[in-house]
Amino acid sequence: MILYTSGTTGQPKGAELSHQNMLMNAMVSDKMFPAPEEGNDTYLAVLPLFHSFGQTVVMNTGFLRGATVVLMPRFEPGEALALMVKENVTFFAGVPTMYWGMLTKVHAEGLEVPRSLRVAVAGGAASPVEVLNDFERTFGVGILEGYGLSETAPVASFNQPGRPTKAGTIGTPIWGVEMKLVDGDWKTVEGEGPGEIAIRGHNIMKGYYGRPEATAEVMRDGWFRTGDIATRDADGYYSIIDRAKDMIIRGGFNVYPRELEEVLVTHEAVSLAAVVGVPHESHGEEIKAYVIRTPDATITEDELIAWCKENMAAYKYPPHRRVPRLAADDRHRQDLEARTALTTRWRRPWGRRPLRARTASLNAAPHFMIVILCVPRYSGEAQAVGPVACWACGSGRRTSTRGCCAPRSRRGGSTPLR
Repeated sequence: MILYTSGTTGQPKGAELSHQNMLMNAMVSDKMFPAPEEGNDTYLAVLPLFHSFGQTVVMNTGFLRGATVVLMPRFEPGEALALMVKENVTFFAGVPTMYWGMLTKVHAEGLEVPRSLRVAVAGGAASPVEVLNDFERTFGVGILEGYGLSETAPVASFNQPGRPTKAGTIGTPIWGVEMKLVDGDWKTVEGEGPGEIAIRGHNIMKGYYGRPEATAEVMRDGWFRTGDIATRDADGYYSIIDRAKDMIIRGGFNVYPRELEEVLVTHEAVSLAAVVGVPHESHGEEIKAYVIRTPDATITEDELIAWCKENMAAYKYPPHRRVPRLAADDRHRQDLEARTALTTRWRRPWGRRPLRARTASLNAAPHFMIVILCVPRYSGEAQAVGPVACWACGSGRRTSTRGCCAPRSRRGGSTPLR
């Protein structure tokens, strides 16, 4: 089987996976989550089934278990919650923005919380700790974060039932899989790290289809290097810091966008944040943050900048300096930049209404700014128009407001497979 990567670091590549890769990953995933004591599980499939996450963790594992799989053609928070209640869904797997969307829908509109849910797993991107805590308080079920890639079929590590769960970590390697941290020369990084995650085990692909040079860059002696920077605690739990290529180098200091995003979302007025690096003449790169406010929040960019000064290190938050407003001709460019930041960083589900980015005059360094995105009160859907990454798989193939993973037929509804 050939599964194409999302292309977040360049041209998508076809990961060649054997039947053994897929079967072993489904079997281990099945054993990781014990079956209910009475009755059968019901899975809600909102992830695209041609993507490794949806295919292995939902479809293959669900079929292996003999579970009911309820198909949802296109994710929408309100409809997903209604389906969970209607179909008594017990198992849900999704990306972080899906959980964020459902939480915001519940808080904003008071929708019914499904009480049948017993397992919730997240992958595809790092989940903000605030979202993890809020979901457990609201739904009564903790989100189990896992980690993997198309090249690893995909599951490589998980916060596994029966072991202590550590919010904000990707857990420990699954059965039959080894993980370690390496530097740029493949040398093993001991202790806490940070370092790049390398993986070896039954889940590793054969290579990239027709791309021997690309394969040689990431594979050596059975080990596959992921491009993800992480730390490891004394108990062997790994925590993703960021993608190696997302790291911002500001004046010689390494700044990881996720660290800043984690701080930003702790503010009561911030619902979601995405941090990116932008070019700077003297520092090499500067920091730019896009923020979506919580419903009814009125915080301004200047107020959030002042709050960041009190909660971030000096090299992560630059010193005071005024930044001029963008000219009108730059609005379209900034809209594209905002959409790129959010789709790349968060794989968020886009809707139909236009996304508007408003930039104030900020007391920050020349290229550091916080941009508050103007979105509807809540549909869970800031809007993109034109070519952007697909909300679910990150593919750059998307050429309209419809994701590349969305069906071309009718929208909405569900199809139970029994």
